[in-house]
Amino acid sequence: SDPGTLSEVVGQLWYRSDTGAFKISVESAGAWAAGGLLNTARNTAGSAGANAATSMLIFGGNTGSPELITGATESYNGSTWTETGHTMNNARRECGGIGNSQTAALVGGGYSAPLGGVVANCETYNGSTWTEVNNILAAKSGVKTAHAGTSTAGLFYGGSPSTDSSAEWDGTSWIEGNNMNTPKSNQARFGTQASALSAGGYSTERISETETWNGTSWTEVNNLNTARTSFAGAGANATAGIVYGGDIPGDSAKTEVWDGTSWTEVAALPTAIQANAGGGTSSTAALSTGGNPGYTDATNLWDGAPVTAKTVTVS
Repeated sequence: SDPGTLSEVVGQLWYRSDTGAFKISVESAGAWAAGGLLNTARNTAGSAGANAATSMLIFGGNTGSPELITGATESYNGSTWTETGHTMNNARRECGGIGNSQTAALVGGGYSAPLGGVVANCETYNGSTWTEVNNILAAKSGVKTAHAGTSTAGLFYGGSPSTDSSAEWDGTSWIEGNNMNTPKSNQARFGTQASALSAGGYSTERISETETWNGTSWTEVNNLNTARTSFAGAGANATAGIVYGGDIPGDSAKTEVWDGTSWTEVAALPTAIQANAGGGTSSTAALSTGGNPGYTDATNLWDGAPVTAKTVTVS
C-alpha cells in the first residue's frame, strides 16, 4: 500500500504489489486558488482564525470612498463567507486581530471615525457578541491583519505612528513588552505570544527588515527579498510562515515563504493587492481577502507544496 504520510517520504520510490505499479511521493510547487467572495468588499480589515482554508473571521475595514468605516463581521467555512450579524461596538479600519478560533477573537487599535481618530480600544468576540475590554497601552493604527497569539494570550507590536513598542495580553490586561529593534507600522505578522515574527512595514520608508520574538526579546534576522508595507501574513510561529501582497510602491502580488532562516519567493497572488487581510497558523495554508485597489471582495487560498503519490515507469 501507499505510505500513510506522503510528506515524510518525498522522493522515495515504492512498489504496489496489488497493482503491479511503482509509485513515488512528489512535492509540487505551492499555488493560490480563488475562494468565496466577501459579502462586503473592504480593505484595511482585521482578521483572526487558525485554519485559513476552513475557519476564518474578518472584521472592520473601509468599504468605500468617501471613507465608510464598518464594524461588520464575516466568517468563512472554506467555501462561503457569511455575515454573522455581530457588529463591533466601535467600527474601525487598520485594526489588529488576534485569535485562532471563530468563537474567540480580539480586535485592538485602528482608526475609528465614530471616536474621532486613532484609538486604543479593544474588544473580544465569543462567536455571538463583541465586548469592550481593557485598552491597549497606546492608541495606534497601522496594526492591520492578524497579530500573534490567542484571544487570551496575545501579542501586539508596531503600529502607526511608527513605533517599536510591544504589549502582551493575558486575557484581562495588557503588559508592556520589550521593544523591537526598528519602529514600524503596517508590517506582516504571525506567530504566538512566545514565538512571533515581524516582516517589512513602514519606518521612515518601506523596509524589508525581519525580526523574530522568543517571548523575551526581538532579534533581527534575514530580510525579505522585497521591501514592502501594508500586506498580510500567516504562520504557526517564528520558524515557518508566509507573507503576500503589499505596497512596494504600487500594489504587489509577490509571495514569500519563511523557513526559519531565509525568505524564498514563490508563486504570486493572482492579482496585485495591498491592505489585504490574511491569516492562518500554517505556512502551507493561508488566506488573503479584501484589500486595494479599490474595495475588493476577492478571496484567495494558498496551498503550499502539496504532496501526492504518482505512478512512475521503471525500466
